[in-house]
Amino acid sequence: MMKRMMASTAALLCAALLLTCSALAVVPDGKYDAVSCEMDGTRYVCDGEYVTLKTDGTGEIMFNEHLLQATWEETDGALTIRDEAGGGFEGRFEPGTGLVGTYRGYEYVFEPGGFGAGGDPIAPAPDGEGESASDSLPAGTYVAVECVQDGTRYVCDGEYVTLNPDGTGEVVFNDSLLSLTWEATADGEIRFRDELGGEFEGGYDPAGELGGTYRGYGYTYKVGEKPETKSAQDIAPERWGEGLPCVFDQGGILTEEEIAELTAKATELSESYPCEVYIITVDDFTKYTNGSVERFAEDVRTGFDLGYGEDRDCIALILSMENRKYDIVIHGAYAHEIFPDRNREDIADKFLDNFKENDWIGGFNDYLDRCGRYLEGGGKLKVSIPAAIIGALVPSSLIGLIFCAVQKKKLQKVAEQTRAADYVTKEGCQFTYRSDRYTGTTVTRTYSPRSSGSGGSSSSGGGGHSHTSGSF
Repeated sequence: MMKRMMASTAALLCAALLLTCSALAVVPDGKYDAVSCEMDGTRYVCDGEYVTLKTDGTGEIMFNEHLLQATWEETDGALTIRDEAGGGFEGRFEPGTGLVGTYRGYEYVFEPGGFGAGGDPIAPAPDGEGESASDSLPAGTYVAVECVQDGTRYVCDGEYVTLNPDGTGEVVFNDSLLSLTWEATADGEIRFRDELGGEFEGGYDPAGELGGTYRGYGYTYKVGEKPETKSAQDIAPERWGEGLPCVFDQGGILTEEEIAELTAKATELSESYPCEVYIITVDDFTKYTNGSVERFAEDVRTGFDLGYGEDRDCIALILSMENRKYDIVIHGAYAHEIFPDRNREDIADKFLDNFKENDWIGGFNDYLDRCGRYLEGGGKLKVSIPAAIIGALVPSSLIGLIFCAVQKKKLQKVAEQTRAADYVTKEGCQFTYRSDRYTGTTVTRTYSPRSSGSGGSSSSGGGGHSHTSGSF
C-alpha cells in the first residue's frame, strides 16, 4: 500500500515536472516581428515593431517607435508580457504562426523574426554545428567614441551598438534606435545589418573595440554601458498615448489665468480648422531624450498621439526652459500646406522678441495669432483691416462722392471756351486751375539679406514631421 502511494506520488511529481517543463518550452525565446496590428477592425502600420523574449523571463518591446523593457511568463498556454510603462500583452504562442494576442488595445500578430543580410529569416544553426558569434566576440554594449566622414569628425554622443548572444541586437544611429542582426568570424571580422538595410563592416579587438564603416561613416566603438533610457513619456506618464491638453505647461512658467486664456484661443483654432494647435513647455528636454530638441518634439507628438484626423495634423510650439531651446513641429499633409518653412520662420520671428524678454504670455499670444491668420488664409497671411479704419473710411467716402456729384453738376453749366483769348481779361491772363501731370516714378531697390537673430533652422519631412527650431 505504501509503495503504491509512493509510486503514485512520484508519478504525480513527474507529471507536474513534465507539465512545468512543457509550459516553459511552449514559447521559444527569441525575436518576434509584428506583421499585423488592428483595432476595431482598422489595420494600423506596425513596421519595425517587435517583441524579444529572453530565457530569463525578461525581454523588450518596440512599440510606436519606443523601446520598452519587459518581463514575461507563460502559464498553461497563456502568454503574459508586461512592459516597463504598464502596458500588457495577453495572448498565446501558436506554432507555425507566432505570438497572437492583445497589446495596449491593439490585436497583434508577431512572427518569429530576425532577418539576415539577404532578407531571409535567420534559422538557428543545428546543435553542435558552426561557431557561435558569441564565441568570437563577447556579447555586450559598445559605445561610439568616434565618427568620421571624409576627414570630418561628427558628433556621435549617445550612439551605441548592443550585440546579443543569439545574433540579434540594436544600434542607435542619428537619434534612431534600430534592431539588427550580426555575425563575427574567428579571424576578427564582424558585420551587422540594421532593419533599414544599413550595414557595418569592420573588425573587432577582443580587448573590447569595434572599428569599421557604417552608413558611410568610419566608426570606433568601445565596450561600455548602454546610455540611460530616457523617454518623453516621463513628462506626463498618465497621458501617454492619450493626448495632451492644447496648452501643457510642465515647465511651470504660466499662471492659471494665463493658461485659461491661451487654452481658449488654441481650442477655438483647433475646433475651427482640421489642424490642432499646441503650446508645450518642459523643464529640460535633455531629461527625456538622448537626442536633439527636434527628436524630443517628435517623441512627444508620436508618443502622446497628438493631432487631428487620420493624418494627425497639428502644429506645436515646444519650449525647453533650462537650455532656452524651442521647436515648432508640424505633422500631417494639411499642416504642411498651411505651415511651410517660410510661414514657420515668420511665426518664430513674432514670438522670439517676447521670449528673449521672458514675456511668455505675450509670445504665446503672438504665436496663436499668427497661426490663426495662416489658417484663415489657407497658408497665406490673412491681412485684416482694423474696424476703426473701416469706420473712418466709410463716412469719408460718402462725403467724397457727394462733393464730386455737386461739382459735376456745377461744371455742366459752364460752356467750354475754344479760344485762348477767352481766358484773357483786362487785368491780363489769369489761371484759376493748376494741375501736375504724373509722368512716372523712379524706384531704386537695394538687396539686403534677411538675418535671423534666433539661430533657428528649418527642416521638412513631407507629410511626416517638419521643424523650425533655435534658441531664445
